Amino acid sequence: MVFLPWLLLALGGTLLCIFAPWQQVHPSNVALVHSLGRAPLWTHTYDGLTGARVDPFEMLVEATLILVVCGLLLVVFRSVQSRNIQ
Repeated sequence: MVFLPWLLLALGGTLLCIFAPWQQVHPSNVALVHSLGRAPLWTHTYDGLTGARVDPFEMLVEATLILVVCGLLLVVFRSVQSRNIQ
């Protein structure tokens, strides 16, 4: 059962790559940002849009959330497992 957090971490990372957040930055003013939606990291969907790129902040927040949830699950499973051994 301890493999479940690792499986969820792999699944979460895969889903984050498949549904990555994209944004469009205005060419003359980097403070103007428009969210484009979600698309795979390897997509060419937004190639025609000037300044289209993966939203690094939102990607970092989502990756951190996935890592924290999987870490907490790992701690809970190991706690339950050690309690059952004793």
